[in-house]
Amino acid sequence: NVDAPRRKAAILLKKLNDYGAGDLHFVVDSNADNASLSQANDTKMTITQAGNVGIGTASPSGTFEVQGAASNTRGDIKLSEPSYTRMHIGSYGADNQFIAFDMYLADDAQNWVSQDAGSNFSITKVTDKL
Repeated sequence: NVDAPRRKAAILLKKLNDYGAGDLHFVVDSNADNASLSQANDTKMTITQAGNVGIGTASPSGTFEVQGAASNTRGDIKLSEPSYTRMHIGSYGADNQFIAFDMYLADDAQNWVSQDAGSNFSITKVTDKL
């Protein structure tokens, strides 16, 4: 069907300087519609000409930057094996951050769950207190 909404994706080079220098954007359409892709709204990952990598941001300010949504959803980094999180760095809410080893945050009610019912450790900051 020609009129059916289509998903779209692209890898784009946003030229910033001469000789093809620029930022590389991995773009995936957020909506199943017939609208065009938008580098500003649909970028999921960026590699800048300076070598910075951003996931969830089109303009990473550091070597590796991960951003979650603007709401209370977490912008997480997980080092894991299949079905097992070894290290988890993230946040929940506006002022709560954590680094957890062999455990994970089960929900926004701050319920932590051990991965292996044995050794686990976390550093948690909740409203300006460690």
